[in-house]
Amino acid sequence: QRWRNVIIQAQSSEHVSDNDDANFHRYGAKLIGEARDNGSVPLLYVTWRYADDFDYYQYRPDLQAPYYDLMQQSHRRLAASTGIGMANVGEVWESLLGQHPRFSLYEDGNHPTVHGSYLAALMLYGSLCGGDCGAVSYVPAGISDTDAEAIKDVVRRYYRQHM
Repeated sequence: QRWRNVIIQAQSSEHVSDNDDANFHRYGAKLIGEARDNGSVPLLYVTWRYADDFDYYQYRPDLQAPYYDLMQQSHRRLAASTGIGMANVGEVWESLLGQHPRFSLYEDGNHPTVHGSYLAALMLYGSLCGGDCGAVSYVPAGISDTDAEAIKDVVRRYYRQHM
């Protein structure tokens, strides 16, 4: 079937070994090629890293420090080698975490809260529509107007720099 856009997302732990990363690139490139062959515009969705206190790091403490960089580098290589765009939710997520918001983006150290999901949705909106997320009036239940504006602001800044 022909779709206007095809969003490609790796499993969050896909980049932790050389073999996994090689498979991400091999099969990611194949999926991107298939999408293009069917007339679709592929987009690479980049997720966020695990929270510092997530249980995963108990089993892989060697990955805690480099995990974010491994994910970012791997996605950037695939995007560059295939010429597709990225909805880099992980980069904006990190930017917002650096501002120490009064809300949490993590539900359980891996999955997003409603705030994290809102950030991801705004990133997809910006990537797919090329529009300013400030035009989005919907705010999910559980997010204050102040929190929504803080999330929109970090997304706006990202797209001003990358579009």
